[in-house]
Amino acid sequence: MAHPNPMNPMLAKWLMAIGVGWRKGSSDYGSDLARNQEVYRFLNEDVPKGKNWLLMIDHDIVPVTESNQLVGTQTPLAFAATVTKAVGGGGHTKDGSFGAAFYKVHKDVLIAMGDAPWFKTTFNETLTQRLKCQCSYFGQKAKEAGYEAKVVGHAGHQQGGQNGIILLPSSSSKKGYAGVWPHEVPGYDN
Repeated sequence: MAHPNPMNPMLAKWLMAIGVGWRKGSSDYGSDLARNQEVYRFLNEDVPKGKNWLLMIDHDIVPVTESNQLVGTQTPLAFAATVTKAVGGGGHTKDGSFGAAFYKVHKDVLIAMGDAPWFKTTFNETLTQRLKCQCSYFGQKAKEAGYEAKVVGHAGHQQGGQNGIILLPSSSSKKGYAGVWPHEVPGYDN
């Protein structure tokens, strides 16, 4: 979403393997605007054609075996646990702490949430400090509409470009994540 880099090859291979149709989101705007555009397109183009579910995945997500759980879930609002080391980042690894990097949502959730924006990064009055990330904004808006986000499976998050390290959620690490190289990703056959 909203990034000039191509989809990482592990994600492209996984999408082909599971047979999910996909389209590229906007690369011209910030990710919160691009996500809003895709939700709008889903509600106004796909739902009238009988589609009920939106699966949204950032280009730098690396699916692992447990990622398949998210695709198959019937939970109305679910996301794969992911982590990042980006400045201001962290992790969305627990129920109620929605992560937008890799999520699945039923149309009824989005309809109950009302009009856009669904995603919005909020800042202080001088725009020098982020107050709420777009993931938290979406999660709170969904909660106010009666839906709580649930973690279903997990995925890696690529850091440092196409050949960079992949961060995976890890309960055995004090930091909550472990780094692996692309050839070490569980469930990915190079």
